[in-house]
Amino acid sequence: MPKPRIGQGDQGETSLFGSGKKVLKHSARFHTLGSLDELNALIGFARTTNDNSEIESVLQTIQNHLFVALSRLGIEEGYEDDERIPVFKKEYLEYAEQCIVTYEKDLPPLNAFIVPTGTQTAAVLHMCRALTRQAERHCVELSQKQPVDTTVLSYINRLSDVFFTLARYSNHENGVNDTPWRHE
Repeated sequence: MPKPRIGQGDQGETSLFGSGKKVLKHSARFHTLGSLDELNALIGFARTTNDNSEIESVLQTIQNHLFVALSRLGIEEGYEDDERIPVFKKEYLEYAEQCIVTYEKDLPPLNAFIVPTGTQTAAVLHMCRALTRQAERHCVELSQKQPVDTTVLSYINRLSDVFFTLARYSNHENGVNDTPWRHE
């Protein structure tokens, strides 16, 4: 019987890109990275529920942007300019903002809070929105402890609005009305 492999992270630490410095897995950085990784996986699930090619393209692009954000956030301080790590471009932020404008223009105006429901794709996109907000909170916490690329932080902030808009758009395209929240 082969000897079990002991992983480098078995003691609750893992390495950052750079010198290989060990960081605790419960650090603010890894809460941020974990939230963004969960979000990326949930976007992958959203793609499996979706049959709209425009939404598919947006979700695929967002996943690519998130991989760049993850790589930027996983760098040890002092290695930010390493040419092996892609730059998080301002164009990614502009893309997110344009998605909101593009998909919101044909939607009925909102007069109340809406219940996160509708098509299966819309429901998953609402989950993406909520998880993005969590990732943003972790990213803000991280930024209070160490430098964080402000473009990444702004992008994550806009991303929750992208998912909200795409959820509404998915419902609208499928003839499903938003469900207004009613206080009892």
